[in-house]
Amino acid sequence: MGLSKVVLVVIIIALLASMVVFSLRAKRVVPTELAMSRSLRRMNNTTVVATLAGLVFASWAWFTFPTAYVNATSVPGLLAALGPALAGLVYLGVTAASEGTWRLPSGDQRAAFLARRPLFSRAFPWATRALWVWAGLLTVLLVTFGLIAEPDGRSLRNAPDVGSCLADGVPVPCGGGASGPFPGWPYGVPVLVAALLVVAATLAVLHLVARRPAVWGTSATDDELLRAISATRVVRGAQLSLGTSLAGITFFAGATASNAGWWWGWVAIILAVTVLGASFGVAMRRVNP
Repeated sequence: MGLSKVVLVVIIIALLASMVVFSLRAKRVVPTELAMSRSLRRMNNTTVVATLAGLVFASWAWFTFPTAYVNATSVPGLLAALGPALAGLVYLGVTAASEGTWRLPSGDQRAAFLARRPLFSRAFPWATRALWVWAGLLTVLLVTFGLIAEPDGRSLRNAPDVGSCLADGVPVPCGGGASGPFPGWPYGVPVLVAALLVVAATLAVLHLVARRPAVWGTSATDDELLRAISATRVVRGAQLSLGTSLAGITFFAGATASNAGWWWGWVAIILAVTVLGASFGVAMRRVNP
């Protein structure tokens, strides 16, 4: 990676990290007790560190997977398609390491309130909906692309009798042949497995949040609020990973379909841009109680 690319990566990470820190400072959760304040500070630090780790990996993958490692697998460019999911797993891994190290109450006198906790800590609905919508759309589109792809799984048949298509930038008849690259089964199956791993890792971290020790010195209501905030931040990062995967797959499918003369190519491209913007919007939304 050249010096100019390194500088660009640093600038991108700095800008995104600044946005994350700003969103944390702009939250409307106002701690009223020392224990609450300390817990929020720890949660903020966890979010910043996990986000930076995910962004560093994603930036490195963005510049190396499509170039230096494009032929690292038998399917060219497969690592690039898996990049967003791998970055999400990095984010979730760092978050899990923090969630698993909350201290137990200590001292001569200990008290705890009795509460029935769910198996998975509940995030705010707007984050959870985004996670499941992206996961559902990704599954449906990957299966659809796999079914309509050519037998090689990497190309799409040109639309019949539609003027001319582009082959390496040169107009050619659309009556036959195929255009690529297209995310058929060789891409779709690994991406779908990676997405399932992101969902499974998300549920595992939400379980850690639900089972972590109660914060000593807080009320049951405040403790539940802390868990909801942590769970929402977990889901925000996971849905961004899935949303980026969905946007990337849909964009390349749309670009290939457009070159092949299919009418739905531009629809897929517009959908990809919309999903990417929406997933970033959800990731940057403030966590309000």
